[in-house]
Amino acid sequence: MLNDGKLTKRHQSEMVFHNKKAKRYNQLSIYNQGALSGTYVKFLDIIGDVKGGVVLDFGCGNGWASQVFAAKGARVVGIDISLSILMKAQERIEIDIQNKICFVLGSGEQLPFKKAFDLVAGIAILHHLDTSLTIDSIKSVLKENGRAVFMEPLNHNPIINLYRKLTPHKRTKDEQPLDIQYIANLKKMFSKVEIHGYDLFALLAYVFVPVKQFGLFRFFHTLLTRFDEKVLLKFPWLQKYCWGVIIEISK
Repeated sequence: MLNDGKLTKRHQSEMVFHNKKAKRYNQLSIYNQGALSGTYVKFLDIIGDVKGGVVLDFGCGNGWASQVFAAKGARVVGIDISLSILMKAQERIEIDIQNKICFVLGSGEQLPFKKAFDLVAGIAILHHLDTSLTIDSIKSVLKENGRAVFMEPLNHNPIINLYRKLTPHKRTKDEQPLDIQYIANLKKMFSKVEIHGYDLFALLAYVFVPVKQFGLFRFFHTLLTRFDEKVLLKFPWLQKYCWGVIIEISK
């Protein structure tokens, strides 16, 4: 757990990185070429019906998930540490749902709410934060029967870890992908914790990205993702070596 001084320094570092990132949101990337698109769909399927609920879009970024939840009938609060990204999110809100979404500038470790949400949902956010403080904070904002669903990278795959070492400019200096022990600790704090791994053999499709063969990338990524689903169903212990997992939590 970080002390106040180190936490403030970490927040400042994250703000600077993500404010710069906001300027590059429309640039060509593996994500707007289909990487993880199927995983995002699975993430939303696991979340399920949010109509009539109150949702915290945790680390909301450009607000795409906030808009999905609002369009499905939820009232949504999106929180992020980057003002520049929140401004992008505000610009993207469609008129017919703008009264259902509110964006808040803040950190995940110090959420300014208490037992306010039916659902907390976040993508690639927990590994940017002080994990101990964050889980306590999330638990405090969930209603009695509330749920949380996160999509997060893991740190056990040697190929991904090599890529991370070779591309430090693509991430903040403080972020740390989750490990299986962290997920095991979650199981001691919540009544239900389930994980769903993604991108095991499907990582092989990324060889087409450096040469910008995005059509081949999408084809093989889809094919190998289906193969991964069958393998992980039979050998769930291999989830440890996936690029990441969807974590489903019930309070």
